[in-house]
Parts: sequence; structure tokens; C-alpha cells
Amino acid sequence: SEEEDPEMNLFSLSNFQVYNAPKPKWTQLSGRRLQNWGGLPHPKGMVAEKLPPWLQRYVDRVSSLGVFGGKPANHVLVNEYQPGQGIMVTISSPSSLFILGWGGGCPLLTLGLLQ
Repeated sequence: SEEEDPEMNLFSLSNFQVYNAPKPKWTQLSGRRLQNWGGLPHPKGMVAEKLPPWLQRYVDRVSSLGVFGGKPANHVLVNEYQPGQGIMVTISSPSSLFILGWGGGCPLLTLGLLQ
């Protein structure tokens, strides 16, 4: 199974439990919905929360690539755009990395390292 396969398809939508998250986890914004996992940014430092296990495995896998200077990612944003909307895949800052985007109402996953 994909769960046991060390070369699992990291971005398989069947693995995402994004749509099983409690409704309050979604924030409705202009033209998109957002889920914030791992904590909330704050001027005095991030107010951390533990990532759920289903998401932690993706964070571990991407962090193992060394994209954050050997530190593990600790924050994930999931944006859902409607068909015809969204953004191009891009690096927005040195501390966050857009991993993958899908069109047509599928999630865009952003992993980051917040201080």
C-alpha cells in the first residue's frame, strides 16, 4: 500500500485529510479558503501547535530534503482556490516554500519554518 511504500506518491490527493478537517479549521478569504496548521504567526514568535500525524509525514518528508537549512518545517498552509483562480507556484520568502499547486478547487500546500 502507499502507506507502507517508502517511495509513496507524496502529493497523492488520496492521502490528504484536508477535507476531513473540522469546518472551523477553514478560514474563508476573498477568492479562496485557507487552513493553517502548526501554529499562528505572532510578532513575538509563533504560537506553536502540534501538526496532526497525517500532515506530519509530509512535513517530515519535505524537511528531509534540507530545504530549510536542515531545520524541520513547522507550519503548513493549505489554500483552496476555485477553478480559474489561484497563484503560480513560487517561493514567497526564504522561510516558506510553495510545494505544489493544483487547479480546479484542489489544495495548494505551503510548508514553512516560522521563528
